[in-house]
Amino acid sequence: MKIHGMVIILVFSLAGGAFGQSASDVHPGYISNVEEERYSRDVEINLVSLPPEPESPTPWEIFDDELTREFKFRYEERFGRSDAERNLISPGRFDQYEYQTGVSVSVEEDQRRKRVFGEFMMKRLTEHHLDQYAKSKPAFQKVYELKEKISNATVEVQKGYKVRLRYSFSGNYLLFRVENPYDIRTAVTMEMDPSRFGPSEVQETIVSLGYPVTSTIDLQSDLRVNSGDYAIVATKFIHSTLSTSLTAASYSAQVDRAEPEDLILLGLTWNQ
Repeated sequence: MKIHGMVIILVFSLAGGAFGQSASDVHPGYISNVEEERYSRDVEINLVSLPPEPESPTPWEIFDDELTREFKFRYEERFGRSDAERNLISPGRFDQYEYQTGVSVSVEEDQRRKRVFGEFMMKRLTEHHLDQYAKSKPAFQKVYELKEKISNATVEVQKGYKVRLRYSFSGNYLLFRVENPYDIRTAVTMEMDPSRFGPSEVQETIVSLGYPVTSTIDLQSDLRVNSGDYAIVATKFIHSTLSTSLTAASYSAQVDRAEPEDLILLGLTWNQ
């Protein structure tokens, strides 16, 4: 009986101790008062701050956004604004190509014109990255600033209108752009002999106008002053990868073209 009595007393003693403890003591992580939790705020405190992670170096881009836009603009000036124009190249009976401007040239002449454009891209690519290197090195800072003063200029004719002038050493052409508050893209390109270094006689002047009619419709027109050729391209963006274009072009008779020609082209472009 004494042993049984001591066991009963011990059980009640342990139970009493457990009942006397709070829920948070019996089960760590729990609280004993829900009302207090509603107004409590836990703040994490770092006693030892970790050192910041080293920044990864910026990857070197061969063709950055600036070069991509410039090459695209010059390529479209040279070979056509729309894909329908650029794809209008068909071999003739005597292995000739008919350009989007109606000009029939031999295979050798076609290759020569594309080689000239490729040479311009290589020279412009080299010039661009030399500029980036010189701009980042204090020893070449003065040389870079002098080149920029010679090849670039900005004139504000009135409030909201600026004329930007740029001479390309690589392509030997002079480009005028007019900034305006109406989102009208205006450019005048004066092309000189690309094989010569420095300004020379102007071979062709191209006047380009563009305007975004809506968020999905864009208009672009080009006029070649010397030859009198012009083209108007309306582009409808259906999707980020799909667009249609309607091109109306007129080309005058020249030495390499038998007679004037008017074209209306409907194109469909899909980009991956």
